[in-house]
Amino acid sequence: MKTYEASFGSTEVYAMIPEGGSRKVVYLLEPLKNMPGLEDYVTDGKCNIVSVFGMDWEKDLTPWKAPKVLKRGGDFLGGAPEFLSLLENSLIPEVEKECLPEGTEAERYLVGISLAGLFALWASLQDSTFSGGIASVSGSLWFDGFSDYLKGKDFPFPVEKVYLSVGEAEKNTRNPRMAVVEERTREAASIIEGRGIRTKFELNPGNHFSDTVPRLRKAVDFLIGQ
Repeated sequence: MKTYEASFGSTEVYAMIPEGGSRKVVYLLEPLKNMPGLEDYVTDGKCNIVSVFGMDWEKDLTPWKAPKVLKRGGDFLGGAPEFLSLLENSLIPEVEKECLPEGTEAERYLVGISLAGLFALWASLQDSTFSGGIASVSGSLWFDGFSDYLKGKDFPFPVEKVYLSVGEAEKNTRNPRMAVVEERTREAASIIEGRGIRTKFELNPGNHFSDTVPRLRKAVDFLIGQ
């Protein structure tokens, strides 16, 4: 296994690359702490795993402005369009120079947890960059206005697979905005599946912070076909 590290402003990348190569590239909007639990996908030659981290979650991962949801958090600043542009125009081209043999076309996937899961689903509505599939794990699909946005959008380019999951205890939060997360995630799965896209919804034990690596593995397994 080879590795590659790079910085793009405050956003950083750590890629794990199979020795034999793979055209499948899984972009994981999560910090390095979860990478050891996914290393076998790379050593077994199934895919490249690229951790993208260091972004401003309230800014870079939210599609439009909204009031903060937690007392200790900040307002949501709606910087997702600019962050997606950074991914597509700078980060991905540089990473894939390292991951792929010259002339090889990537099969890309995007996986995110929480606000990164919201971003992943939003990004799949913008263009075909991650047409291999996306996963929103405990995604913040309660986000103000997102359900109506999803209902009003068609997937403009092929997205082969969409994986959505949520913890069974997440709806028990006392925060009324966040308490609808399971309802909104189920609704999103129904909408997407209704458009002919292969979709999987999964209800996991625990709350928002439970079993991160096992949940990520379920998502990756579905996306890359294991």
